[in-house]
Amino acid sequence: MKPSSGSASADDRDAKRRRLIDLSHNKYISGAGLASTLNNVREHGLPDKSGRMTITRARQAACATHTPFGQLIQTVALPMPDGTTTEIHIQHPLAMLYDTCATSPGFADLMRASLARKPCTRETPWTLIIYNDEVGVSPLKHDTRKVESVYWSFLELGTVALSTEEAWFVISAPRSDIIHAAGAGFSTWMKALFPSFFNPLGHDLSNGIMLKLHGNNGVSVMLHATFQIFAADERAIKFLFGCKGSGGVKPCALCLNICKLGDPRSKTDGYALDISCFDIAKFKMASDESICAILRTLRDKMARGENVETEQIMWGWVYNPHNIMAMFEAAPCKPVANTMFDWMHIYLVDGIWNVELFFLLVYLKAKKVPVNVCGL
Repeated sequence: MKPSSGSASADDRDAKRRRLIDLSHNKYISGAGLASTLNNVREHGLPDKSGRMTITRARQAACATHTPFGQLIQTVALPMPDGTTTEIHIQHPLAMLYDTCATSPGFADLMRASLARKPCTRETPWTLIIYNDEVGVSPLKHDTRKVESVYWSFLELGTVALSTEEAWFVISAPRSDIIHAAGAGFSTWMKALFPSFFNPLGHDLSNGIMLKLHGNNGVSVMLHATFQIFAADERAIKFLFGCKGSGGVKPCALCLNICKLGDPRSKTDGYALDISCFDIAKFKMASDESICAILRTLRDKMARGENVETEQIMWGWVYNPHNIMAMFEAAPCKPVANTMFDWMHIYLVDGIWNVELFFLLVYLKAKKVPVNVCGL
């Protein structure tokens, strides 16, 4: 008996599903990665060669792409406590920006539109944003595969563009264990990365760089930018600047008089407040100058051989000669002027929203209110 067209169609669908599952079983690939690969093949067809070494050679050739700012992939020396350095590969930001503007029609159009909306001059530079997040697999134990990912972009590209990963460039993603072995860990690494953007002896975004935009008939544009925003979660901010962080007596690096919950000073001296205080008018905000003054005092006490452990606990800051803040006012990134707390981590990832939702559910359960969590 000849099968109906409906059953044949169902068999075809089942066969296609099994084929997709088989593809994912050959070598590990995430669902998103497999979907992206198949979509690319559908759009561009299969490459002539697809061997592992062929892919490696193609990647190496792309890394060696030459620009006026050097090759796309370069090395940066990370100073170690024993006086040696470890060479770490980075995707040079200015080289990558130049190549992307010259070869990507979509990104060139975005740059043209952004420059038309916000003209860029030495007096009106664009705003450089740097974002950091440590990426790993296991949150429960030491993960040797964790990487310290550092991304960057420009504020003037607009909120719509910045909401997509295509508008963000990766400058580095070295193993966290390597970075943490440096004198001040992530802070030492960031101090080593800044000259890739602003090198007074070489290419410097603040002085302006020339870019060629794809489809611009060979006409170059000048781009000026200054660093203004470091966006990260609280943990990254702690390691960058050397503050005690949320686990310390002074949990907020930007406040002078906010102490941890239940700190006895909040009940006695009238100046200190604990972190549960809602009256923002009572907050005494730190300045970069006041933070530098604290760090100078700690440095001077240490130079005289004094024990500063108590002061570091009470003031919420740790002096480390390898930290970026050991440059004081000359530091390229400052806690008050440049810090932006990453809202995703503050509200959604083990953040305020999670806590508020938990207490809401507890309250509703006590009131015997039926709740569909998935529908919230």
